[in-house]
Amino acid sequence: MGSGIKGSEVGQYSGNRMMGMISIEQLFQNMKEVSQQLINLEITEENVPLLEELQLKQNSLRASVDELFDRNPQNPLPHNLIKLLQECLELEQIFMAKLQSHYAEFAFQIQSFKNASMANQRYQSYYAQTEGYFVDEQK
Repeated sequence: MGSGIKGSEVGQYSGNRMMGMISIEQLFQNMKEVSQQLINLEITEENVPLLEELQLKQNSLRASVDELFDRNPQNPLPHNLIKLLQECLELEQIFMAKLQSHYAEFAFQIQSFKNASMANQRYQSYYAQTEGYFVDEQK
């Protein structure tokens, strides 16, 4: 009559129609896989829909985990779930660092475009006068 709980016995989540019955361990494993896919995804304009899809999936998995824990609180968590959760957090931190790096790169490019636009406006005449008088304002 040991009170140890295996990760696969922690709880079952009926989830949405596509998930069926799934354990908390499977949810964490799915979160880990999605996080790994996000890290491996090359962030380009063409991949934005896939990035959004993966992030929505990640949010859905988080909500599922929260809902399952609300229904079946487990204290303390089994060691294998703690390890999976730590791996998920590490992967998400890696992905956040990747996003911050891309943000900094894009912010630099945007600032460069703004600077170029300002320089262009400074040296571009505001209007062209084809006839009339020339007034020298420096005298």
